[in-house]
Amino acid sequence: MEIKFLSLIFICLICFGKSQQACENLLNIFSDASNSLSQNHFTIQQTFISFIIQNINTLKKVEYGKYAESDSEIIIPWNSNISKSEYINTIIQTKQWNKPVSIYRAFQELSLAVLSDHTLHFSSIIFITDTSNDEEINRAIETYKHLLKPKVFLTLVATGEKAYVSKLAAFEVKIFDWTDLSKPYPIGWDLNVAQGCVGAMTTVTSTLALSSTTTTPQPYIPCAGKVTILSDTSNVLSPTNFQVNPM
Repeated sequence: MEIKFLSLIFICLICFGKSQQACENLLNIFSDASNSLSQNHFTIQQTFISFIIQNINTLKKVEYGKYAESDSEIIIPWNSNISKSEYINTIIQTKQWNKPVSIYRAFQELSLAVLSDHTLHFSSIIFITDTSNDEEINRAIETYKHLLKPKVFLTLVATGEKAYVSKLAAFEVKIFDWTDLSKPYPIGWDLNVAQGCVGAMTTVTSTLALSSTTTTPQPYIPCAGKVTILSDTSNVLSPTNFQVNPM
């Protein structure tokens, strides 16, 4: 393929653009409803979770719950017959508990799902806002590795300034860093990766410099989503650079 233009910026807008299909796995999302976050930051967390739901089509495969110390609740179970707008509204209206965080409590709730159906395989995204309790973390790690790991594709989201990614490393799972809640979403967020989709693609930017060499095109397999491509048709480029001969 002859490259007859100065540069080509290729951006894959799949994983958080238009709505996309969920993975084959069932998906569990756990909100940290403890008092670790301020009310404003809790609202930011819930808004982001609602954005995840907005980008999933098959909501019957998604379960949503919340947890804190000594308590957890499945608010919307799998196979619920509610609309996407009702689902999102429920997430936004989730009440924050005046209780400390308990990471172990979230994993207890996951254990109940595994024990209720030994054939069940699913993905789980757990938001964690405080990693200061080493004992809680160690108990959660033991529960995950000995009971949940064969059945659950786990993703953790370190949320807020009290959550340290390094304290969660022993889980040996995908961890997204969202300790800076002034950012609209976690660093490097990719919904397909968070769900454990095979062949998930993240946002990619590549620049091809001016060249007259011939290269062999490589196959590109996108996620199960939609792609938007916008061409710059302004007069910035010369007619020669604006036209591309693909072969």
